[in-house]
Amino acid sequence: MSSRRNNKSLGVTGSLCYSAKVFLQILEGPAKAVNELYRRIIMDRRHVDVTLIEYRPIAYRDFANWSMACISLQEVDRVLVKKFSTGRAFNPFEMSPEQARQFLLAVTAEHA
Repeated sequence: MSSRRNNKSLGVTGSLCYSAKVFLQILEGPAKAVNELYRRIIMDRRHVDVTLIEYRPIAYRDFANWSMACISLQEVDRVLVKKFSTGRAFNPFEMSPEQARQFLLAVTAEHA
């Protein structure tokens, strides 16, 4: 995957959980690199309704060992999805920034 190679060269790490309809992603790294990558994401015509949940400095990286963990929602344990979902379907728009972070930490640990 070219994004993993590019992220590594930029010093960006993170995690991505995706389904056919929705993506949830955390980007970590130098502000300039993260900003540029986010700009590319929102400019990409394949992406619609891109929503920034949180942007802040961090003391440490949660996903330091991943240039980008990439996990299909189909691979995620249904119990885990229900734990972080308020409705019947996975909807990251209903998550707080901390819930989104905790979900991606749990999903990434499940697939490490």
